[in-house]
Amino acid sequence: MTQSLVEASVPFNRQAPFRHSRVRIPYLAARILSVPAFPFFPPTVLASRLTYPSCRWDEAVTRAHFRRHFRREIDLINPVTFSEKINWLKLFDRRPIHKVLADKVASHDFVRECGFDDILLERYGVWDTPGDVPLETLPDTFVLKASHGWRMNWFRRPGDPLPVREVRRKMRRWIATDHSLKDGEWQYRDIPRRVLAEPLLEAPGGQLTEYRFFCFGGVPKFVRVVGRHDEHGADAAHLDMDWQKLPFSREKQRDLDNPSRPSQFDRMIKIAAALSAGEPFLRVDLYEIGGRIVFSELTLYPEGGALVITPPDWDIRLGSWIALPEKMD
Repeated sequence: MTQSLVEASVPFNRQAPFRHSRVRIPYLAARILSVPAFPFFPPTVLASRLTYPSCRWDEAVTRAHFRRHFRREIDLINPVTFSEKINWLKLFDRRPIHKVLADKVASHDFVRECGFDDILLERYGVWDTPGDVPLETLPDTFVLKASHGWRMNWFRRPGDPLPVREVRRKMRRWIATDHSLKDGEWQYRDIPRRVLAEPLLEAPGGQLTEYRFFCFGGVPKFVRVVGRHDEHGADAAHLDMDWQKLPFSREKQRDLDNPSRPSQFDRMIKIAAALSAGEPFLRVDLYEIGGRIVFSELTLYPEGGALVITPPDWDIRLGSWIALPEKMD
């Protein structure tokens, strides 16, 4: 790569504002209209697009995604809440560096260029097609991931069988998935679709804790400590940089009582600040295992821009920490 990944983050790439929607078709009607297209296109995605016929594709999907979670229209003219501003950034701040940050392969190169090679895991390999992945020769435990989206992981834990045909079928589904169609996260559209294999992370005692640093303008303001995570939600807590609990939560959160402060917390803060420098918002996800910091991923738009925060005044407070870069007229 001839251009430094860090240098690619500037300048801010201005985008023309999308047309403000004054027309909305009820979602149920849009689903009915989209049924004839189901052999060629996911009906739920097409229905989201038809719900806002006067908008461009990404704005229509973004508006529909926001409305499903918040039961109201998003304000893109004067965004105030955290998720409104995240969606504004998703639509209007489209610098090439964001495709690097969201790419699970290229983001490692970015972290390495920032001088944090020691927090990166040694990967078993990166492959362009599922058929190239040597499943039978990988170690007894590992995790497979897709490079271009979220929730596309497969874990092989100690003693687990290796259903080769099922895993290859799952990887083919990953490669065929375009997450930009689901909630308007444009950066996934152009990321090379690859599969990678990494060591399976295991913590002493079996409980792996993740530290998600919410950084605003390159300043980590708080960390979301996530313990047990399942389909029903997560055991989590939000703490400031002095390790004091903050009085807000998010949807489907179970309170994590008295989380232990990691021994490398001060260095974690410095790493999060360095990786998020120059970004109005970026979430930096890290682990600490046996006293070692391990990089997880970088997240531009938590929950695709639909992070439901309670109480509402904290949603507005978090939004006030995001300084939008020269808002459009």
